Amino acid sequence: MGKLKIWQNTGFNRKINTICRFYFSWHDYVLFYRGVTVLQFNIKNYSLGSKLFSIAHNQDALEKLRGKGLNTAHLFGPSLMFYPEKESFPLTCKNLEKLSICENYDVLYVNEQGDGWVQFANEKDDNPLILTQRCNSNCLMCPTSVSVRKKENALCIDYNIELIKYIPSDAKHLTITGGEPFLVGDRIFDLFNEIKNRLPDTDCLLLTNGRALGYIPYADRLLLCAPKRLIVGVPLHGYNSDTHNRITQTAGSFDQTVSGIKNLLFRGFNVEIRIVVSKLNCQFISRIADLIINEFPHVGSVKIMGLEMLGSAAKYAEDIWIPYDVAFEYSKIGIINLINRGIDVGLYNFPLCAVDNNFHLLCQKSITDYKIRFTEKCDDCKKKQNCGGIFAGTIRFAKNNVMPWR
Repeated sequence: MGKLKIWQNTGFNRKINTICRFYFSWHDYVLFYRGVTVLQFNIKNYSLGSKLFSIAHNQDALEKLRGKGLNTAHLFGPSLMFYPEKESFPLTCKNLEKLSICENYDVLYVNEQGDGWVQFANEKDDNPLILTQRCNSNCLMCPTSVSVRKKENALCIDYNIELIKYIPSDAKHLTITGGEPFLVGDRIFDLFNEIKNRLPDTDCLLLTNGRALGYIPYADRLLLCAPKRLIVGVPLHGYNSDTHNRITQTAGSFDQTVSGIKNLLFRGFNVEIRIVVSKLNCQFISRIADLIINEFPHVGSVKIMGLEMLGSAAKYAEDIWIPYDVAFEYSKIGIINLINRGIDVGLYNFPLCAVDNNFHLLCQKSITDYKIRFTEKCDDCKKKQNCGGIFAGTIRFAKNNVMPWR
């Protein structure tokens, strides 16, 4: 496969560009922080220019951050003191309340107008690095709309590399995602080098459609700079070109993804294959499982995933949506076959009431905290505390199928 083919065959007239737009301008999750709606904070009369900075609530954190030469803001009383400038800005009660939610070593961004957003939450178990919203596939069940994925706004890789410098070395987990992360081009390897060198003990998950990694030089370059605790998550939507490409709406994507998975496994990567179960592929989940058993027996894990009904998935709901309990029933044989071959299996995005009791150990709380919803019927469920809930965007489709455990 020639290098240029990685970027082509999208039908969206996409091209790589260098316009830097930060992810908080378009991705919903940054509007929420530890369960509280944050939107944007504002620093009145701010005059220090756009910048990343770490926040400190006490002198110990302030000294540690300044010792590392990082831009730092000390929240002291009703003011925010910036270092190294040593300039202080008073905060309104509303903005003081918002910034008080932050923890020591959280990373924030502020623009020239004084509007700011949280970029890294130190106490969270996982933080995302969203490199771009563009994608070279066009999956029918994608929870992001086509209009968003068509925008040519590959995020500034320099910004993300700079962000890595601010993330504490004991960060628990980072998810590198998009869109399709490899659409930012070769500079993605500079980002991986930065993570590898600065965050050696951080668990990392790279979410990619795998197509770029079907190009051997890319797989080789990733091997050289990959963080040591990296898992690569790759979706597989069908068991052959027809079934997979029908969902991605992209000719050649199956062959590229299969090549990508093989290249990764050959180089010793921990690969997580993801199967999103929809009306389009539910009847052949067991055949996808057989493909994995036969072609990728050394895969690290397989995740069977329930739908998030936003974006394209919501637009094509009539062709996409099946209740979670139905999706599980269609997947059961494939799950059993994978387990019998010694392959680790997890169930993502499935409420416990949709899954047979003896499969509950496979269910994981996989939905980002601010997206989790429960119905009124869930209040009477004896397993609610162990349940991962339902996507906020899916609750309207799933609520009638909720059956509490009593």
